[in-house]
This record gives sequence, C-alpha cells and structure tokens, in this order.
Amino acid sequence: MNYLPILNAMKVLIVDDERLSRTILSRFVSKRFPFCNVVEAENGLDALERISQDSPDAIFLDLRMPIMNGMEMLEALRNDPSHTETPVIITSAIQEKSIVMRLTQLGIEGYLLKPIDIDTAYIRIGKLLLAIRDQKGKPKLPKVTDITIEKNHKILLVDDDPTFRMFFTSMIGNRCEVIIAEDGSEAYRLAQENDLITDVCISENLPEGTGLQNRKFLAKKLRQLKRERPLEILICSERNTLREDEKTFFQGIILRTFVQKLFIESLLKKIFKDESKEGAFRHVVTNQFSEKIQAALITELPSFITENVAILEDKVANIVSNEHSETINVYVKEGKIDITIGIEGMVVDFNNLAQLRGDPNYIANAHNNQIFQETLNAITTIFLEILKKFNYSAKVNKEPWKKQTAEIRRVQIYSIPFRFGSGEEFVCRVWFNDVS
Repeated sequence: MNYLPILNAMKVLIVDDERLSRTILSRFVSKRFPFCNVVEAENGLDALERISQDSPDAIFLDLRMPIMNGMEMLEALRNDPSHTETPVIITSAIQEKSIVMRLTQLGIEGYLLKPIDIDTAYIRIGKLLLAIRDQKGKPKLPKVTDITIEKNHKILLVDDDPTFRMFFTSMIGNRCEVIIAEDGSEAYRLAQENDLITDVCISENLPEGTGLQNRKFLAKKLRQLKRERPLEILICSERNTLREDEKTFFQGIILRTFVQKLFIESLLKKIFKDESKEGAFRHVVTNQFSEKIQAALITELPSFITENVAILEDKVANIVSNEHSETINVYVKEGKIDITIGIEGMVVDFNNLAQLRGDPNYIANAHNNQIFQETLNAITTIFLEILKKFNYSAKVNKEPWKKQTAEIRRVQIYSIPFRFGSGEEFVCRVWFNDVS
C-alpha cells in the first residue's frame, strides 16, 4: 500500500547505543510505514541535540546507554516546555516496577520489550505510530480519568476534631491536597503562606470566640487576601442551608456527617461542582479504590499467564483497541444503576493468551470461558465493597440490564491500561449505565 498520497509525513527519532538494534528498527519503520522519516541517535545527549535542531513527532528510546541513559534523557525532555507532550516509546529489556512507574510518571506512549520480534510487534508499533500521526497537530484530549492529585483544588480544613479531620481527608482520597488547621489563627496564617489554596471549609463545631476565632470575621479576613482566584469559603455543618446573616460570608455548606454517601455527595456538589448521578461513584473509584483495582489486575490473573504485567499511564487507554471485550455487570436495585466492568483489547491479543491455556478457538468459547474471569471477579468484589459504603444492595448480572440501548445514559468512570511482557495490551474500563 502506498501511504504517501494520503498520510502526512512524520519525523521519527530512534535512540539506541546498539547499532544493530537501531538499524533493524529504523529499516522496519521506514519500510512498513513510508510516511515516517527516520533519523538515529546513539545516546541521550546526541538525541537531545538532534531534537533541538529538528523536533521529531515520535521517539523510540532505549534505556541502557552510555553518556546519557534513556531515563536521564526523558527527564531532560520533559523539563523542556516545548517537549512535555512529545510521544516517547520505550524499547528496553528492563521490567523493574520502580523504573516502569517512573517512566509512566514522566509520560510515555508505549513500552516495547527487547529483544523486539519485528513480526509480532508490527501491529503494536503500527497502532502506536498511527495514533501519534492522527493526533499530530490536534489539541490534546483530556484524560478520561485522573488518578493523580487534582491541580484545580487545594482545600484548607479548619476543624479541631482529629477524627473528623481524618475522615475528611480519607474521603477526598488522592483527588486533591488537604491542609489542616485547628483554629482560625492557624488557618489565616496558612492561607497567607499558601497562594494555591482554593477552598476553605470552616467547621461549625469550633469554639466561637473573637477575632480570628470568630467564623464570620475569619471568613471576612480570608476574602481580603489578594490572590488571582478568590477563595471559596464554606461552613462544615450538620445543617443543610445557610442562615441569612451567613450568606455574606460563606458560599455554602459542606455537610458535616460521617455517613459516607451523604458527605461525598455534598463535597462533590459544593467543591467540585459535580451534581451528576455517577459523580460519587467516579470519585470513590478513582480516588480511594484505584490501588486495589491495580493490585487485582496484577495478582488475580489466571495461572496460565506467567508474563509480568505493567500498569500503563492513563492516557494510553485512549489508543488501546476495543475490538473485543470480556465483561461482568453489577446491578444496583435502589438506583437502577447498571455498572459494567470490562477488559478490552484486540482479538489477536485475546487469542494469544487463549493459546496459553490450550484453547485454539477462543472466540467461539469466549462467552462461557472468559480469559479474565478471575480478574473480573476480583474487581467486581471491590465494586460490591464500594456499593456497600453507599448502603446499596447489589447483585452480579450475567447479562446487562434489560433496556433499550438508546435509552441508557452510559458514562465511563474509570479506565486503566496494562500490558504483558509478551506484548499483549488491554484496558480495564468501568462504565456507569443509568437505566432509570
């Protein structure tokens, strides 16, 4: 197939100190993907010089190299404002979890394990290059989920009860940073010192005094602080509404309760401005249970899979194929909610794993003999635990909730991509299906 008339040219840089490895990969990319113009570099320092002269659209990067290794080069690249998003594909035999996690933090598009079998890697390399090419010149899409600290909010909680402070922090999870103050004076000092604080929650249970120990006076003084974004000041109270004399000083009320469902719904509405039906589920899943789900993906795999598994960066989920999926559905009676937990990927990758268990005809048997049944069961158990926190009774459905698809509002609330050492790539997705 002649790609040249229909595809835009793309610059690809291959960085590897092994000349043979560079040559094999360079010839393969040039021959199979003629829209790619390939250049080479033999170490990280050489690569940075080439990048400064002619910015590539994609980089294949080895890790073990003299002078400047791949990790050092990637860190230098990400520190350059013009290359924070340049797509990088790692080519290495290294599989240490700490290194993979650091690479993920820095941002990579993919990970090809050495020695690279060009024939079997063809589909994966092609998928990565085509995805990068298709995004060339386009604005970056927002991530579907965000399991890192949210940069838009930093909350100052003013409360003298250590039990509630611990509860408040645990309910926020890793969504954003929470700073603690035990009284008004400490709160005002922290707000003066930290310009990044966006929201202040002042407990109604604090002893009412004079000066900064008076809630209204404290709110007034906080409002007078000069900052680019005015502080959102809320009362943390068992009441649901503000009194008339409080409306001048406070924007609203965060419900001060230890009932998780009620607290989270109040928190999302007042601070994160999320009143969607799925908001509380999404918050709890991504900010409190993400580590459990990741652990299940690593530890609850079927016994016939012996390859190492790597958890990939969230944005990789957008380029993993959804050609085939294995799913389990959880139905919550009280809210008429159908939650779909699935693992998606390419049919060829499912077939590769099926062959390990001696199944030559996977697709014909997939409905009754899922590869990831144990993994999906483990993740489903986690979701039943989440639903229990909301005082919901739930059951597992073998079939999705019976309703016309057109009438269902379907929202993805979580996704996490992962890859086996042998190259198979999948993504675990969780969907919230509103069938009310």
